[in-house]
Amino acid sequence: VEKFITLLPFSEDHPPVLDWVTYSTCGDKGVNPYTQVSGSDFTFFVNYTDVDNDPPGLIQVWVDLNDDGDYSDAGEKPAMDPVGDGDGLYSNGEKFSKTLTPDYAGDGTLNYLFVAYDDQGNVASGTPTDAHSFTVIDAATDPRVVYASDPAGTLQSYLDDTTGAQTILVDAGTYPAIVFDRYDNNTVVRSICGPEFTILQGSGTVVGFSAAFSMT
Repeated sequence: VEKFITLLPFSEDHPPVLDWVTYSTCGDKGVNPYTQVSGSDFTFFVNYTDVDNDPPGLIQVWVDLNDDGDYSDAGEKPAMDPVGDGDGLYSNGEKFSKTLTPDYAGDGTLNYLFVAYDDQGNVASGTPTDAHSFTVIDAATDPRVVYASDPAGTLQSYLDDTTGAQTILVDAGTYPAIVFDRYDNNTVVRSICGPEFTILQGSGTVVGFSAAFSMT
């Protein structure tokens, strides 16, 4: 009796990869905005790619909402939703997002990361799976916000009127002819999208206040 063995080609199943989604306002970041007042919406984005076209079995954003150093509290591991602007092929990459409204907690710097695996149980890799952070400003401090559509004079007037502790949030963009003088020691200027996306062009002595922006 003849016996035959059929050899089938070996097919390796690959784990998915997560990477950043590029948006024009805040660039390659996993959250938009990067800094904002408590009670504001923060939207988390990630791109999921699986060369085998396996859909995600799970995709979540983990956020340490109470700033206690872990992600084990209620609501800290929400599932993400497909953005819906792709072609449906995971081999090409599909975007996922989740919008949260965090309160101010701890020192206001909250950590987040992304967790995913495909429907075969393969765990995703990529930079978004590492811990990153964003900043929530306490609304009780009455922060002022300058948007890119505002003239640079708006930022100047906020700086000139600052008395005592004050946080000024500056939208992405370039703000020319800012004079850095006469400011209280507790003034904090922060960029909504991070310092790499915000440039203040100015003169004067920059002393006595904290800055989170690029200056030329």
